[in-house]
Amino acid sequence: MFKSVFKKFLLSYMSLSLISLLLIASVISYFMEQQVYDQRKQLLEQKAIYVNNLFFQLKDDLITSDYFIQALNIMQSNDGVGVSVILDEERKVGIKSIGRKPVNLDPSTINSQEHRGEYFIAYFESEGEGNDVQMLTVSIPLKVNDVWIGEVFIYSPVANMKLIVGQVNRLIFLTFLFTSIPVSFLLYIISKKFTKPLIDMNEVASNIAKGDFSQNAIINGRDEISQLGKSLNHMALQIENLEELRKDLIANASHELKTPLTTIQNFIQGILDGVIEPNESEAYLNIALDETKRLGNLVAELIELSSFEKKIAVLDKSSTNITQLVNEIILQMGFHFQKKNIKIYSEKQDNIIACVDQERFRQVIINVLDNAIRYTPDNGQISISLSQETDQGFVLKIRDNGYGIQEKDLPYIFERFFKGDRSRQKTSGFGLGLTISKHIIEAHDGTITIAKTEPSGTEVLIKIGTIETRYS
Repeated sequence: MFKSVFKKFLLSYMSLSLISLLLIASVISYFMEQQVYDQRKQLLEQKAIYVNNLFFQLKDDLITSDYFIQALNIMQSNDGVGVSVILDEERKVGIKSIGRKPVNLDPSTINSQEHRGEYFIAYFESEGEGNDVQMLTVSIPLKVNDVWIGEVFIYSPVANMKLIVGQVNRLIFLTFLFTSIPVSFLLYIISKKFTKPLIDMNEVASNIAKGDFSQNAIINGRDEISQLGKSLNHMALQIENLEELRKDLIANASHELKTPLTTIQNFIQGILDGVIEPNESEAYLNIALDETKRLGNLVAELIELSSFEKKIAVLDKSSTNITQLVNEIILQMGFHFQKKNIKIYSEKQDNIIACVDQERFRQVIINVLDNAIRYTPDNGQISISLSQETDQGFVLKIRDNGYGIQEKDLPYIFERFFKGDRSRQKTSGFGLGLTISKHIIEAHDGTITIAKTEPSGTEVLIKIGTIETRYS
């Protein structure tokens, strides 16, 4: 029945609030009832002492019996209490018993009844016909020279007190009723406000599941629900980007496979059909051979990438002079620098030694420099900085003043087959180099990051064995 979050919250809040209000009302009612009875008991006790004093004044002839009876009548009229003076008939005290008799007390044992001096419920004879009346009663013994001669009963109808208590309870009930209405309305608003973001996020999540990433969760505030909304929006953006990346990956992978296969197929088909002259077939076969080698390289890179992703790649680490290795690579790629007239600025510490897989690390540096050359215009410049941070750690920075990378592409630059904007797809390569490089560096407990530099260009930062990477 109550399946939605809103209904659950509303029911829980209202139940808790109504139970709390009911509990408060019950406690107030109980204490108000006790207050009514306590006030009445104090009055009865005071009047019992007053009657006791009057009786002994009468006994000592300080007042007349008429005055005594008149005082009792005034007290009963003004204070709403009843008075009974029950005297021992065997003792001659000069007056007779006054008032109604308690019908639930044995007259012969009144002088020893267990309620003496305490408050108790007694039943007195009703005036006229009808049932006996229930009274809240207090009794005080009358004694002369320590001899019991009678008992004073001061009583008040229980019905009157119940009437007062009932009026108080009705007032409490009305207060409870009129309080519960605005409280329920307020709880409805609070529950609606509290659950609306959750309902909106559920709708956003449902749309994401359907592939619709256009809607974002509305975020107001800084509480946990707002943080959840931010996380959901971030997740939606990531999923949308990953979905686009997946599509690009499939398209790029298909393209990388289809292009050489189509070339090979067309050339072989042309030779078989005689379209290509026999004297030209060798040149076309060489092109087809190059395409098969290119496919082989793609497969090799995919296998290498898979081995790193499955954590089964084996590194052949050895003590390596990183400074010497970088110098060798710069010399090795000198032709490519000269071809585009790119100036190299190198700042390296001498004899930086680290334990690395030399060939894997060479592969990373060549890949980074190859990208830098590819996207640096003619007459550009590339700077290489190598410094030692710890005994076994170093930092390598490679910076160019080329076209740079778009901000939106930076989070995905290490994804497989990712080539950024369309213009990059005109260049050679499969888009796996940086992905493999990242895995190689991470296998050395290092980090590789790429950042856009101002006013143009890109900086690649490689850290191996530094304090930051070891203890981050």
